[in-house]
Amino acid sequence: MAKLNGKTPEEIAAEVIAAAVEPEMIEISGTANQDLTKILRYANAKKIYVKGEKWFATNLTNLQTEWFEKIIKAQIKQRTKLDEKEAEAEKLEYFKILISRGVERIKALEMADLVSAKPDADETEE
Repeated sequence: MAKLNGKTPEEIAAEVIAAAVEPEMIEISGTANQDLTKILRYANAKKIYVKGEKWFATNLTNLQTEWFEKIIKAQIKQRTKLDEKEAEAEKLEYFKILISRGVERIKALEMADLVSAKPDADETEE
């Protein structure tokens, strides 16, 4: 088996997977931690009322982790949507340039990747 920097691909894959699932420590200032605790108190007010202050104190670290993961996932989702929107705008702009240069509309749509050039094999079999 080929070795990359003295490691097999399986060893490299194992390291990548281990790094992906290993938790990371995030340090924030004391005032930011107080603000985060306040946010979590508001977000979990009903649970605190039902289960008590002891439950909140016991689960604070887990609640903080869940909150950070939720915020990160929301940011990634928002960034992905923005990237898709920008890519679509770029395709549309390219389409407009092609049209202005005299390319046929259907050919311009295909070239700008706004429609597929050939129908899918599944569609032609029907």
